[in-house]
Amino acid sequence: MRRAGTSWWLAAVATLPLLLAGCSKRAPDRRAELEPLLQSGQIAELRARVQRYQGAGERSAGLDYYLGVGLLRDEDDKPALVSFQSAVTADSTLAVPIGRELQQAALRDVQAGWGNRATARMLEAYRYDPRVDLGGLTPTVARQLYTAKDYRAAVPLYAKLDAAGDGPELSRQEWRWCHGQCLDQLGRDDEALDVYRSYRRDWPASSLFRRRVVWRYQSTLLEKAEAALPTDPAAALRFAEEELAPGMNRALLQRGRVLAARAHEAAGRPADALHWYEEIVKNASAPSDTVAEQAQRRIEALHVPGAQ
Repeated sequence: MRRAGTSWWLAAVATLPLLLAGCSKRAPDRRAELEPLLQSGQIAELRARVQRYQGAGERSAGLDYYLGVGLLRDEDDKPALVSFQSAVTADSTLAVPIGRELQQAALRDVQAGWGNRATARMLEAYRYDPRVDLGGLTPTVARQLYTAKDYRAAVPLYAKLDAAGDGPELSRQEWRWCHGQCLDQLGRDDEALDVYRSYRRDWPASSLFRRRVVWRYQSTLLEKAEAALPTDPAAALRFAEEELAPGMNRALLQRGRVLAARAHEAAGRPADALHWYEEIVKNASAPSDTVAEQAQRRIEALHVPGAQ
């Protein structure tokens, strides 16, 4: 019995390389067979052949790609996207043709008046290939990405819309605001500030996004002033003084005055610091305002004539 068992084990070991070789055998390249079916519009036959090969155990990125295209052409988007994901996971070079297929499907939807599905398909096209031309769907795709908080994907679209300067006035204001917000959320503060500045310059009296723009503009300046203060008082002062410009939100101005005073003190200019401390006291929101009380103590510490 032991000898028979040993013989079985040795036979299994001997056949193992053959089994592994069979498992590692590459699937045939079916493009020469399947591409003509796709180009001639024989979608049913295309799907049938792919499913037959997969049913026989063949696995390849190419089969997943052609199955996805067939499903997409038959308006079966959910399983198509699953096949596309499998294809591009195995072969990243398929992202470009997948993006092109989705783009063409979206454009067909636009012509047919299927706006929502056109946007969904174009959004997927852009995710696969950011270089794809979104055409007139750029604003809606950008908004979808922004709503989903995918700021990294949305920012180049809003930058493109903002730079083009086309479209209705209110849309242009929205695109400028969203462009700045995307940069803000990605931590690109200096670029965001430039966008906010341009908004205030181009639409000084606008009420659509102006309050939000001003609030974020001031908040970013204050954050940068606070961060610069310990090592670069001059830079901190520049940010604080910009924040204190006319037309800013009054609720944030007191913090700007504090930072300006602290920056002057850090730079060794007590007389200039005094001016801002006095402004803080003058603009106190209430007699028991803690910030104003602290400013008053700094006035006294600086030994200013007439200080209380």
